[in-house]
Amino acid sequence: MTEPVQMSLSDLVAALGEARLATTNCYEAYKEVKGIEDNLRYELEQQLKAEGLKSVKGANFSAVITETPCVVVKHESSVIDWLRNTPDVEADQYIGLKATEFQNLAKTMLKGTGEVIPGTEVEVRESLAIRANKSTKKVQG
Repeated sequence: MTEPVQMSLSDLVAALGEARLATTNCYEAYKEVKGIEDNLRYELEQQLKAEGLKSVKGANFSAVITETPCVVVKHESSVIDWLRNTPDVEADQYIGLKATEFQNLAKTMLKGTGEVIPGTEVEVRESLAIRANKSTKKVQG
């Protein structure tokens, strides 16, 4: 067996410098393409709204405007009081209103019973989802 070749310090510095340069170039290219994507997303969303549409299907991709209810804490002390006074909820799990855990609890209650926790409000947020169309070609065997 051959032993792995250890790089010299100057080779390591050179390799790291090249890697950093490549990373910077990729990041700059990403920012440029991401800017184009953001502008196209905004333009598509505006045109869909102007035409009163919620979705559009192209040759390869489809776009859908979705509405998602989101629970927003408006008065933290009211929420904490509710957590402490609700027997089937373990308040300690949510003290400090850990965002993910509390959001899951609040959404579950909203879907299950329609209850909005005191100190919170429900806001409907829109987002534009882009998906690749499913291929309609059938594979013959």
